[in-house]
Amino acid sequence: MIGRRAPTNQVELIETADFREFVDVLSEGFGLNPDMAFQLFQQDPQRDVYIRLGLWKPTSKGRDLASILTVLPCRMELGGLRIDLAGISGVTTHPDHRRRGLSRILMDATLTRMAEAGYVAAGLIPFDYAFYRKHGFEMCAVAYEARIKPETLPKYPEAACAQIWENKHLTGLKAVHAAVGARRAGAVERRGERWNYIIWNNRRRMVAERGQGIEGYLLYDLVEHGQRLRAREFLYTSEFARRALIGWLARNPERAKEVSMVGSIEAVSKTFPQLVDARHAAPDQAMSAYQAMPNLMLRTLNARAALEQAVAVRGAPSQTVTIEIKDPLLNHNAGPWALSDQVERVDGRAQIRMEIGAFSAMLGGGLTPVEAMAKGAIRGDAEAVEAIDRLFPRLPTCLTLADYF
Repeated sequence: MIGRRAPTNQVELIETADFREFVDVLSEGFGLNPDMAFQLFQQDPQRDVYIRLGLWKPTSKGRDLASILTVLPCRMELGGLRIDLAGISGVTTHPDHRRRGLSRILMDATLTRMAEAGYVAAGLIPFDYAFYRKHGFEMCAVAYEARIKPETLPKYPEAACAQIWENKHLTGLKAVHAAVGARRAGAVERRGERWNYIIWNNRRRMVAERGQGIEGYLLYDLVEHGQRLRAREFLYTSEFARRALIGWLARNPERAKEVSMVGSIEAVSKTFPQLVDARHAAPDQAMSAYQAMPNLMLRTLNARAALEQAVAVRGAPSQTVTIEIKDPLLNHNAGPWALSDQVERVDGRAQIRMEIGAFSAMLGGGLTPVEAMAKGAIRGDAEAVEAIDRLFPRLPTCLTLADYF
């Protein structure tokens, strides 16, 4: 007697008819109120942009939606490269189906699907580094958090020019972001629905206006029961605007006990220069205090496309170099690749060999090739590694709170 094959798990797009079940799994996974979450998702301006995927597990009565995640298709700035990115968030498994490897199956299927769809990389803010490293992700960004008491901020007179954001200011916000925000390593491109989402998801907004134009803005929220005012995005095109918004924070109309900002070390120290205490009293006393926090993890989905863009934007290496990338999931990334003024697949043993995680860290600006070799993350000929160092410079990559997927 020939037995029947047992039904298998299936990874599928979440259709409209399944959306309520998707919200229920998300709510169980993250401890949300399902009715409130459903209403919030219905209001989200990006609701038709997301790609929602789920793993369905067969049961005796049919099937259950067991594990889910969400993908935001976007484009990210990385030191002159503009990478088509699958921004992943909301990865969770229903408590009844955990410890069975379902998230692993769903993640592999998602990465394969996104690679086939033409995305160059996937990115996320991790909750479990070991889990994501098994899928080829690697840390490429560090966020620096600074906290300061509002009463220690200078009470600049320019604060009189800080005002609550109104709809008429949207064009000015976009101009400021285009001038300074869009060029930051890790910035997510803002078009149409993305700007609508930014405004919808950041309800507390201040602008610095002078004459006929907006020169800076602050998006913020209140956390820890209103005790901390957290800057989600703080951008300005002039010292006047910085002083106006810092002066407004010093006035502290929200009655917060602490102000915080997360960003690259350059962005935070430039915005709050008073954090660096040049009048320190002792040689062993720190001049400043920042909390370094892990930020973005990247996973390369199309190594050839990434290499071609790096060569086109940053220039060919000083000599032809061959590299091989070990990728257990996506074999098309392996190569070997010959890098000169173009990228070609070749045969034979490569001069440089690395895991997909190391390549992803370099793509995101977290490591240069020379640094990666010093850490043992890549192997091969030292001269060849130095020749491609210009293709992958270290970057102050950071995904701001406002840009989260």
